[in-house]
Amino acid sequence: MDSSTRLFAAAHDAPCPRGAVDDAKCDDECEASDIAAVLSHTALDAPTLSLSDLRLSRFPDNLTSRFAQLTTLDLSRNKIKSLPTAVGTLSSLVTLDLSRNEIRALPEDLRNLKLLERLLLLSNKLNHNSIPYAALRELTALKHLDLRFNTKCSGENARQTVRSAFPDSVTVLVTIPVAKENRPVGGEMGGLVGEHACERDATQLRSQLEPWSTPLLRDRLRYTFHIASDFETEPREAVMQKLLAAYAALFPAAEYPMGRRVRRVENGFQVSDTVCRPLYDELIRWQTTRDPSAKERPTIRAEGYMILRSHLEFTKHNGTKATLAAQKVAKHQALWDLAAKVMVQADPVFATKYTAVAFTDNFTGSPHIDTQNIGPFYGIALGDFDGGELCVESTPTEVAMINTRYRAVKVDGRYPHWVAPHTGQRFSVIYYQTFGDVTPMAAAVLV
Repeated sequence: MDSSTRLFAAAHDAPCPRGAVDDAKCDDECEASDIAAVLSHTALDAPTLSLSDLRLSRFPDNLTSRFAQLTTLDLSRNKIKSLPTAVGTLSSLVTLDLSRNEIRALPEDLRNLKLLERLLLLSNKLNHNSIPYAALRELTALKHLDLRFNTKCSGENARQTVRSAFPDSVTVLVTIPVAKENRPVGGEMGGLVGEHACERDATQLRSQLEPWSTPLLRDRLRYTFHIASDFETEPREAVMQKLLAAYAALFPAAEYPMGRRVRRVENGFQVSDTVCRPLYDELIRWQTTRDPSAKERPTIRAEGYMILRSHLEFTKHNGTKATLAAQKVAKHQALWDLAAKVMVQADPVFATKYTAVAFTDNFTGSPHIDTQNIGPFYGIALGDFDGGELCVESTPTEVAMINTRYRAVKVDGRYPHWVAPHTGQRFSVIYYQTFGDVTPMAAAVLV
């Protein structure tokens, strides 16, 4: 990796800047330190306070009591999940920017912000049931409400619902998705945009970037390449084109043919043939007896795909969904049990935690992110094949290509990942967790 690459390689697994080893401790210490640094330079009667991009996981304690005179509060680009009722005591606020957080609901106490003119809620996790429209209608000074990129508040019907809740004097912004047939395709460097992962050419950089959300692509422009992007005027396609150009300048195609990024080749750790061979034989039986039309995940490219779920994945262990899942496991009990033996050998601790196993037949390409996972997964590939490495974005400028043929590897599927082209028969077995305590994202490749 040359010096220019190192300069821009903002790694996913970069160490805590303050030396904390534990992830949770890092988050808490960095968050507290960053807030303290900002507040120490902010007068108590200051009209404006910006706590943007400080990785805050919660609304700052005591903010409402210490800065009651604020007219502008910027908490954008954080990870705040909820707002305290005390936010309603900031009665002097004119602008409240909560964009790019993880807020799922708004408190009715917002009705007390009688001077509020601009409420920015772009890119959160709101839905119509979590927005107190009746309370917001009491904000008689409100002029601008931004609800774009809240997935459950998008579309023409959503626009009409929100529009009808406010007078014409309020500008309401809601995302209206572009019809599939009208979406742009990639340019010279782009490959296909692809409605689904199966439609994307995984050897192309654009396909590898496509799983990321627009705000995260915009952040990559800003932090990795130091290129500004205006979310008000530049849509996703403009951001993508800027990124592709930045990568092209850093990684010439002749030197970096595989997606224009550095490739790091790794090997998973060997798992003994005594547990792998019986599982492979059972996968062959599954292949020859399954219904070829019953692929369970049609959005990826594979000849066969089946998920078996433990009852641990369901909040009601005796509910209908858990019962149906148990019946499916019983139907494929040999496959489930043999897969369990492989994981016991690979990682006895994780063998007690995973809640589901995906079995695939000739999975290939399909760059995607596992949005339902709450932590890393383990993967292993079985069969007689060449190529077929598990690829994962390890940093913005690097892709790890991992040999998993009869080898296990622990990868965080919440980063874009895909399977390299291959020839021959390749089965894969993926062990993952969707229920339990969330493991914070850290390194993309952990074993």
